[in-house]
Order: sequence, then C-alpha cells, then structure tokens
Amino acid sequence: MTKMQIAAKSLLTGLIVYAAISLLKPLTELPYYLTADNAPLALFLLVICIGLLVAAGLYIVAVGNRLLPGNAADDEVLAPDQARRLLAQALLLTMVLVGLALLPKSVPTIGTILKLPFVLRGIISDAIVDRGLPSVSTAQWFRHIYEFARLLLVLYLLCGAPRFVRWQVARAESARCERTNENERLGNG
Repeated sequence: MTKMQIAAKSLLTGLIVYAAISLLKPLTELPYYLTADNAPLALFLLVICIGLLVAAGLYIVAVGNRLLPGNAADDEVLAPDQARRLLAQALLLTMVLVGLALLPKSVPTIGTILKLPFVLRGIISDAIVDRGLPSVSTAQWFRHIYEFARLLLVLYLLCGAPRFVRWQVARAESARCERTNENERLGNG
C-alpha cells in the first residue's frame, strides 16, 4: 500500500462510519409518523432504509480494498510492516475525528444523563405515593435509546475504536497476503 491508498482508505472508512450514524437519526423519528392509516407505508420505508444501510455496509465490507486504486510505482509502495502501522495510525486518527464531529450532537444526551438522578427521584417518589409512572410514548423511547447508543458509540470513537481499527488492519493485511500469493502463483504458473 502507498501512503495515498492508506489516506484514501481511512477517509473512506471515516465517511462511511459518519454517514451510517447520521443516517440512522431519521429512523428514530419514524414512530412519530406511524399511525393506523399509514402504518404499512411507514414500515415499508423503515425496511427500505435499513436494507439500504445494510446493503451499503455489506458492499463496503465485501469490496474492501478493491475500491482503492491498485497501480502504484514500486518506489511508492511501503514495506508491509510500515504500511500496517501507518494504516492503524491513520484509521485511529480518523475514528477520533469522526467521534469529535459527532460529539456536539451528543452533548444534550450527556446533560440528560447528568440530570437523571434528580429526575428519577421525582419519578420514584410519585410511584411510591401511587400516582403511577409518567407515560412515555414509543417514539420517545426510540429517540432516547438512539441518543444513548449514539453517545456510547461517540465515546468509543473518541477512544480510537481500537477493535474496529484492528479488524480493518487485519482485513487489509489478509488482502495484501492474498494479492501476494496470487501474484506469486501467476508468476510461477
């Protein structure tokens, strides 16, 4: 791999992660529009959106390094160990930057979590006095679950997404080994 291929791979991966997280937000608002009249249409749109996200993710995983240009001069190609280290560092930096880009949207969730003990005190005291629990709509539950999951994902990305980076580096290394084996086989055959 060359430095340009490594930069392109990390940028492409970062854009995909950012787009996937950002595109899930409209799905959390779908229950607001889910009524008895348009339930089949809303569910159909939900299935289409989820299907497109899954298809895009599978395409990127299946195609992998083939999206990047493969022709490079021999003097530009990095040593395998150096390419592996550079790819890991570039992906780590990209994931931190994606986490920083998503962090401002998660600040209200952090505030909600910090206020949670005070809110829970009132809810528990109302439940004990037998006034019952406050009603929360399904749409609000979807939104809260999404916001909390996004916050956890942003925190993971700010840590550099270590498992994701290791997985991407291992995939790139196995693709490099397959290309090397194929080139040797074609050269010897």
